[in-house]
Amino acid sequence: MPTTDIIVFGATGFTGRLITDYLAHHPQRASFTFGVAGRSRAKLEALKKDLDLDDSINLVRLDVTSEEQVEEAVKSAQVVINTVGPFLYWGETVLRACVKHRTQYVDLCGETTWIRDMILKYDYVASKAGVLLVPSCGFDSVPADIVVYLANKTLKAALGPRASLGPSLAVYRANAGVSGGTLATMMAIAENVPIEKLQEAQADYALGPAVGKSGAKGRLWYEVPFSEPNRFAMDFFMAPSNRAIVQRSWALNVTAAAAKASKVSSAEEEDELARSLYGQEFTYDECLEQWPARGVLGWLSVTGASLAFAMLMALFVLAPPVRWLLKELGTPPGQGPSEEKMKMGFFEITNQSRSVHAPGIPEVDVRTVMHGRGGDPGYLLTARMISECALAIALEKDKLPRMAQEGGILTPATAFGDVLIRRLEASGSFSFESHVVTPEEVCTLGEDERKQR
Repeated sequence: MPTTDIIVFGATGFTGRLITDYLAHHPQRASFTFGVAGRSRAKLEALKKDLDLDDSINLVRLDVTSEEQVEEAVKSAQVVINTVGPFLYWGETVLRACVKHRTQYVDLCGETTWIRDMILKYDYVASKAGVLLVPSCGFDSVPADIVVYLANKTLKAALGPRASLGPSLAVYRANAGVSGGTLATMMAIAENVPIEKLQEAQADYALGPAVGKSGAKGRLWYEVPFSEPNRFAMDFFMAPSNRAIVQRSWALNVTAAAAKASKVSSAEEEDELARSLYGQEFTYDECLEQWPARGVLGWLSVTGASLAFAMLMALFVLAPPVRWLLKELGTPPGQGPSEEKMKMGFFEITNQSRSVHAPGIPEVDVRTVMHGRGGDPGYLLTARMISECALAIALEKDKLPRMAQEGGILTPATAFGDVLIRRLEASGSFSFESHVVTPEEVCTLGEDERKQR
């Protein structure tokens, strides 16, 4: 029997430390137990002192290269929060142990190639064992996944369960930094994952058990919805990993509905199945509005920035001297943005989803926004997001969607749904808004956007 509700792997790392601090001072702290694991006992003791952790928090010395140590730590907990990357080096041992000992699991992985490998190896057995495994529970890819989930819910509430989403575009705005761990992961992928495997994992629906419609993606420039005069945004480097998770959510909902279709015996049950489906015409893409680029000059600046970034990424992947230089000059693992800089961070993701016109169902736009305030998206806010995912399992598993009760490798939206939205809002760091845009609003949204600038 598990003796701890949650255990944090990599607690002495940069993000692991933030997670530990958040859990230790959580308003529901009296309702759960947790432990922290790391390679160095001295660093664990220092962590305990620095964060003023009480004696009820277990300190576990853990080397993730030791399968025996991993299994001992995993079977002592109800939920594992795994922050130890690069996951292509260290992730499988932890995930495999969770499946073996039926321990629930969440992580911060944005490595699509690794996630795909894990789905192929462990999704089926995890679902049969009833083990819930949820990768990408931070800035990769909670915001992208949750805003589409919420857009679909808003559309169905307004137009009925048979309404369907069509093209969906998310526009990010963010103030964020980069840690040494993130750079180390990028290095590991560039040096160890063949280009062919990267391309395979980035193909549409590469993570899904079903294949949907492929939309336009990876453009040099994007027009920001409802902007007047027109503003432009650039390709977002996180888009491939976020898109893969959103498409897996689409596919998981499709296969779950298909499995239950033969057992449906009433119109009410048919409607319930339809509510989870985004629709056959659904596509997803995202972009980054880094600065207010307007008009022809704005278009030129965004296009130029996208081309420059694409060239930089190509050099990073193909040119070892560039990676060597980044290793020498970049932030070392275990370090990241300063506390002061992190507190200035924020993000906003605005999703515009268009419905599919059908008999009796008009074509409308759904505008869904998620705000993250008071913290760097990739670190402080990520620590809060993954912690709330773990707490959703530890404290509210019976309230999670049916798919989560059955287990398998799921996504934030399919595993946590409304429970996560409610928990994130209650944290005070996140807020959501979602509504169908009326014709009158289309004229005023551009004006509102200008005022916000």
